[in-house]
Amino acid sequence: MSLRNRLVRLVGIEPVPNGSEAGFPVLARADDEILLGIDDVHLAFRVSIRVVDDAVRVGTVVEIRNGRGRAYWAVVRRIHPRVVRALLRRVQVPV
Repeated sequence: MSLRNRLVRLVGIEPVPNGSEAGFPVLARADDEILLGIDDVHLAFRVSIRVVDDAVRVGTVVEIRNGRGRAYWAVVRRIHPRVVRALLRRVQVPV
């Protein structure tokens, strides 16, 4: 997250506030899902993290709002799947 916060400043996007759960603000919770997201001038996104049949599923939706958002997403969309997989590998399941 600290690397992301440093990089987003290059295209004028606000860094994620410190202390946010999972790195991004929590917008909603349910028994089997958590919804994270940010609304910014440049882009808005939502990340859904769900537990389905003992598996964790992650879905992301991005709304690009201008050129800076487009520039940011052009880079992030290429590495996003790898970052999500790496984060999921680090998840510890209670026994």
